[in-house]
Amino acid sequence: MSNFFDKARRLLESKQSPAQAPSSPTTPHTPVQAQANADRLNALLYEIQNAKDRGDFNAACRLFEQVTRLAPNSPDYWCERGVTLRKCNRVDEALPCYDQALKLDPNHTFAWRSKGVALAGLNRMSEAFRCYEKALELDPSDSMTWNSLGVAYVRSENLHEAKRCYEKSLELNPRSLDTLVNLMGYYYRVNDQEGMLSTAQRIVAIQPNHPMAQSFLQQFGS
Repeated sequence: MSNFFDKARRLLESKQSPAQAPSSPTTPHTPVQAQANADRLNALLYEIQNAKDRGDFNAACRLFEQVTRLAPNSPDYWCERGVTLRKCNRVDEALPCYDQALKLDPNHTFAWRSKGVALAGLNRMSEAFRCYEKALELDPSDSMTWNSLGVAYVRSENLHEAKRCYEKSLELNPRSLDTLVNLMGYYYRVNDQEGMLSTAQRIVAIQPNHPMAQSFLQQFGS
């Protein structure tokens, strides 16, 4: 998530003139208005990050409403608004945000993946799989999409495919803690103690105090 805010700040702090900015119903018509708009947007992004840092995702949702009013043509902002709504368990409100992001940019990989996660959370698995397939069609090297697809296969009780997706995710990003934890959970479900312990060891090599991995090592290690 920090990559998104870093990118947004770099964009806002760039030397781009108002004439180069994408047009929208709220695009200011003078340099002074353009600067005020950029300053307000920048301030909102910082407020959102601060709200997330303190765990106040409801506040972040309210702030994102203002962001998407100021920059309605940004698929990134619509997508991030959807992600924030989903974290508040407001999935029905998140889905239209992803749809708006994809209307603005049909090739927005993160929006496709995020929509898939939201749909899977609603147990709309066939729709979720289509979103993941589209995301991987656009970017087959996205390790997090492979991880999310693995989670969807677990929900569908297709553990063989789940393992394949986790392994592909780790092939692309061997240090992904999310995927390693999911793979460890897979080994636990299939009662593969050796695989579970070796994955736990990979996790603690990255994060020595990881509570779940340490618990598995203490409980099942020799």
